[in-house]
Amino acid sequence: MTPQSIQVTTAPEFEPLTLAEAREFCRIDDDSQDSTLTICIKAARERIENGTHRAIVTQTIRFTLDCFPATYPATYNNQSIGGPPILVPRPPLVSVSSIAYIDTTGTTQTLSASNYTVDSYSEPGRIVPAYGYSWPSTRDVPNAVTITCICGWTTTTIPARAKLLCGLLTHYEFDQRNPVNVGNVVNEMPMAVESQLNFSMV
Repeated sequence: MTPQSIQVTTAPEFEPLTLAEAREFCRIDDDSQDSTLTICIKAARERIENGTHRAIVTQTIRFTLDCFPATYPATYNNQSIGGPPILVPRPPLVSVSSIAYIDTTGTTQTLSASNYTVDSYSEPGRIVPAYGYSWPSTRDVPNAVTITCICGWTTTTIPARAKLLCGLLTHYEFDQRNPVNVGNVVNEMPMAVESQLNFSMV
């Protein structure tokens, strides 16, 4: 089931590159451009996240569904044996903070964590009903289910490929920061960078 909306509710506390690393990529010898580099690093990270549909660094996201996935009809000893998983966008998934939903009476409920299982090893991460449970019914309204979770890599687990791409894009953003280019040849994004954005990073 496709999420109806995805929002970052707690922004990352760090970026894929430090200022020192960004200076090396941009071949800058002092800290005179640090304020501009800070913006370029963030812009590069956001472009990577939009291009790869991933959370590059740890952040809290919230996404909504119009309803829970339809439950499987199979039962065992008169108990439901689960239901289709909820696929969590913006991998890698770290943890699920809460699942809220509007029940059939119009009341907002919070689903107990004991009623579902989180699979953070799969790509993308999955949430499935715990054994013996099934997804509850919801009122037929838009965005009836709201899921809040933590996604993204830490400073020690972020892949070198992600750091490299962020460095290349930071350099590109830094070089292309003039709003108007008059009398100069305008270069497209390097193919090495563009190709990296065209497939998921694992």
